[in-house]
Amino acid sequence: PSENKGTVLRLLKGLYGLKQASRIWQKTLYKALNDLGMDPCKTESGVLRWPGQDAMCLIVCWVDDLIIVCDDEKLRKKIEEKLAKEFLTKMLGELEVYVGIVLERDRNGSCDLHQSPFIKKVVAKFPVDRKFHANVPAQSDRLSKSDCPLSSKDVPDYPYMSVTGSLLYAAICTRPDIFYAVMQLARFNSNPGKAHVRASEQCLRYLEETPDLGIRYTAPKDKSAKIKIEAFVDSDWGGCPDTRRSTTGYVIQVCGGPVAWRSKLMQTIALSSCEAEFMALTEVCRELMWMCRF
Repeated sequence: PSENKGTVLRLLKGLYGLKQASRIWQKTLYKALNDLGMDPCKTESGVLRWPGQDAMCLIVCWVDDLIIVCDDEKLRKKIEEKLAKEFLTKMLGELEVYVGIVLERDRNGSCDLHQSPFIKKVVAKFPVDRKFHANVPAQSDRLSKSDCPLSSKDVPDYPYMSVTGSLLYAAICTRPDIFYAVMQLARFNSNPGKAHVRASEQCLRYLEETPDLGIRYTAPKDKSAKIKIEAFVDSDWGGCPDTRRSTTGYVIQVCGGPVAWRSKLMQTIALSSCEAEFMALTEVCRELMWMCRF
């Protein structure tokens, strides 16, 4: 109303879609868990742990989806009862599917993660008209801005951004093999050309032919041994045809499977291949320092 013009209103409750909503939800959830004695990890706020030495308990939070890992049945039931009292909850039992990631465990000590149902859903939603075989997620040719259309009339009729977003979720969660290809596609979301569409179709076709690929972790034979972390890192030199910046790529493995991976364009230009390698090494060392603390 005109008589209230210039009035500032203060919300009494958080609403979906507002910037404050996610923070309000985290504070509400963590207050309930803190009442039980669970403390957020200093290095990763999305993981809470039981501080006592009498039991091992971790709670992994992804918005409102939680994983409870506990070796004390009484403590686990206490946590579930507290959550059921404070929120409308649904306990799904032993972990099998989490935010679209399928977890398959072998009692002999191995664990497989894959996104086969999600990938099949994406492939069905964005079918590739041209039939061709794709045994790799990307060709050797670098994508460039020179392939972008100069006018809106030349923009291909293709859901480029939607496809890239779907591919990105798979690449981040369980498919490091397509990470580099998807990162290249994401650079041209604003103005994709025919070459970029072909590269997108290549990655989609590759996923269609390899939907069941994923990550396998194998428990060490000596359960008392220290956790072994392996890291592999490399970089090109001036590989981007548009900016001549180099690309960093690394993968970090624990128990035989990757737990962190990245393919990223460096923020500055490396003046030599040696400098590019050291810049890449710096990136993976920063990640390793965090991982060791975690």
